[in-house]
Amino acid sequence: MLGKLGLSAIPFHDPIIMGAFGFMIACVVALAALVTYQRKWRWLWSEWLTSVDHKRIGVMYVIVAIVMGLRGFADVVMMRSQLALANGAGHGYLPPEHYDQIFSAHGVIMIFFMAMPFLIGLINIAVPLQIGARDVAFPFLNSVSFWLFMAGVVLVNLSLAVGEFARTGWAAYPPLSELPYSPGVGVDYYIWSLEIAGAGTLLTGINFLVTILALRAPGMTLMRMPVFTWTALCTMILVIAAFPILTVVLGLLALDRYLGMHFFTNAAGGNMMLYVNLFWAWGHPEVYILVLPAFGIFSEIVATFSGKRLFGYTSMILATVVITVLSFVVWLHHFFTMGAGGDVNAVFGITTMIIAVPTGVKIFNWLFTIFRGRLRFTTPVLWTLGFIVTFVFGGMSGVMLANPPADFVLHNSQFLIAHFHNTIIGGSIFGAIAGFTYWFPKIAGFRLNERLGKSAFVCWFVGFYLTFVPLYILGFLGMTRRVNYTDNPAWRPLLLLAAAGVAVTAVGVLLLLVQVVVSVLQRNEARDRTGDPWDGRTLEWSVPSPPPAWNFSRIPVVTERDAFWEAKREGSVRAPSGKLEPILVPRNTGAGVFIGAFGLAMGFGMIWHIWWLAIMGVLGVIVALIVRTSTDDTEYHVPVDTLKREEARLLPAARVRGSP
Repeated sequence: MLGKLGLSAIPFHDPIIMGAFGFMIACVVALAALVTYQRKWRWLWSEWLTSVDHKRIGVMYVIVAIVMGLRGFADVVMMRSQLALANGAGHGYLPPEHYDQIFSAHGVIMIFFMAMPFLIGLINIAVPLQIGARDVAFPFLNSVSFWLFMAGVVLVNLSLAVGEFARTGWAAYPPLSELPYSPGVGVDYYIWSLEIAGAGTLLTGINFLVTILALRAPGMTLMRMPVFTWTALCTMILVIAAFPILTVVLGLLALDRYLGMHFFTNAAGGNMMLYVNLFWAWGHPEVYILVLPAFGIFSEIVATFSGKRLFGYTSMILATVVITVLSFVVWLHHFFTMGAGGDVNAVFGITTMIIAVPTGVKIFNWLFTIFRGRLRFTTPVLWTLGFIVTFVFGGMSGVMLANPPADFVLHNSQFLIAHFHNTIIGGSIFGAIAGFTYWFPKIAGFRLNERLGKSAFVCWFVGFYLTFVPLYILGFLGMTRRVNYTDNPAWRPLLLLAAAGVAVTAVGVLLLLVQVVVSVLQRNEARDRTGDPWDGRTLEWSVPSPPPAWNFSRIPVVTERDAFWEAKREGSVRAPSGKLEPILVPRNTGAGVFIGAFGLAMGFGMIWHIWWLAIMGVLGVIVALIVRTSTDDTEYHVPVDTLKREEARLLPAARVRGSP
C-alpha cells in the first residue's frame, strides 16, 4: 500500500540529517504556534494563501525564495567547510554519499527554488503596475503557478529526511541518473519536484506574456515600456520556449527509470548525449531567464537614482532581444569537452563570444546613464555598482571559456565553478536583492534601513571575492570540481580562504535578515506617505504604497516614456479627471492551494511507487480545475465610494510632490 516507503527510508542513523530536519520541523511548528497565538489562521488563509492578487502572490514567491535561499546557503557552508577540513590526513565530517546529496541539492535549490522564484516574485509585484494594468491576464492561473511551485519546494525539502536526494549533481547526467547507478529515490525526487514546479513556471510564462502584450495602458506602446517590463517580456518568451524542453527530457528520464526504456542508455540503442544536448538546450536559456530580469532591475535603479533618462533606451531593448535569440544557439559550450568535434566547437565558441557584445552594450549604457548624473548612493545603487564590477569580471572569464582549447583545460576545474557563480550571484542574486530593496516600500509602505542594507552589501561583496577568487586560482592549479576531499597541501590555504569568504557572506546574509526585522520595528519612522519614496520614473510610483487590490482606480493614459517622471516635471501630478466606474476584481480562491496539494500528492506517490496516491493526486487536480471553472461567482465589484476613498489617500501626497 505504501510502495517503497518504510521506516528504513528515514536516516535515523545520521545525526546531521536528523538535526537539520528537526530544525526545519521546529521552525514550522514555531511559526504555526505564533500564528495560532495571534489568531491569524483565518486572516492568513483568506488574505494570503487564497489570494489571486499579483502583488501578494509576488510577495509569497519572494518569501519562499528567501527561505529556500537560506537552505541553499546552509549547503554552501557545509560544502566549503568540508573542503577546508578534508585535506591530507583529515577527511572532513561529511560522508561522501551525504556530500553528494548536498552538492546536488544546492544547485537545484539555488537555481530553481531561490533565484528564479525571487525574480518571478519581483516581476509579479512590479510589471502589472509598470504597464498600468489592474492585474495579470489570468489571476487564477497565477495562483495555480505559485502553488505548483510550492509543491516542488515541499518535495525537495521532504527529500532531506524521507529517502534521499539525487547524488548526481544538479544536471543529473545519465548514466549516473539511470536506475542501475541510482537505484534509490533521489533522482525521482529530482524529476518530480522539477516537473511539477516547472509546469507552474511555464504557466507563469504564458500568463505574463499575455499580460504584457494585451493589458498595457492606453498609449503605452512597446517602445514606451519600462526596461524591466521589456526584460520580463523576453524572459517569459524564454520560459515558454525552453521549459517544455526540460519537461520532455525529465519525462524521458522518468520513462527510462520507471518503464525500462532506453532513451539515454547507449548499450540499448539510446544515447546519453541526447540528454546532455536537451538539458543544455534548456539550460543556457535558463541562465538568461535568471539574468535578464536582473538587467531590467539595474536599468530602473540606474535611471531613477541618477535622475536621468536611461542612456540608449533603444539599444538596451535591442540588446535584450539579441540576447534572447542568441541564448538558444550557444548551449553546446557547456560540453565542449565531450567530443562534438572541432567544427561544431568552433561555431559554438564564436556564438558564445558574440553574445558578450549585447551584454557589453548594456554595461556601457548603465555607465553613460550614471555619467554626469546626480547619482544617489542608496543601497540599491550599491548593489548595482557591485553587479557591474562583478559581472564584468565573470563575463571576461566566460569569454575565456568560450575558447574551446582553453575550455578543455579549465572545464572540469574549480575555475568553471567560480565563473558560474560569478555571473549568477553577481547578476541574479545581486539583482534580486537590489530589486527587493527598491520595491520594498511600494509593497510594505515603508523603506528598509539604509545603514544595515549598506553593511550587508559590503559583507556580501567582500565575502564573494574572498570565496571565488581562490577558486579561480585553484582551477589554474588543477583542482577539479565535484570533489569532497583533496590531497594537495598547496591547495589548503586557498580552500581555507574560500571558507572564510563564506563566513563573511554569512554575516551579510544575517544583516539582510536583521535589516528586515529592524525596518519592521522602525516602520513608522520610515513610512512612505507619498507612494514615491525614490522620486521614481515609472507608473508603479504613481499609486499609493501599498497599492490597492485593483492597482489603478482610473487606468492611466501614457503619452511618452517615463510618463510619471514627465508628469512631475510638468507639475501635472494632480487629481485625475474622468468618471469613476465600479471595478471588477477577482475573488480569492482556495482552488490553487488544492491543486498544489494534489500535485504534491501525485509527485510523492510517483517517487515512492504509491500508485493509488499518484492517481488520487491526478484526479484531485482535474476535479479542482473542473470545480473552479464551473464556478460563476469569481469576481466582485468595487463601488465608486471605495475608489474615491482610495484616491483621497493619494491626493495629499500628489500635491506635495515637487518637480525634480
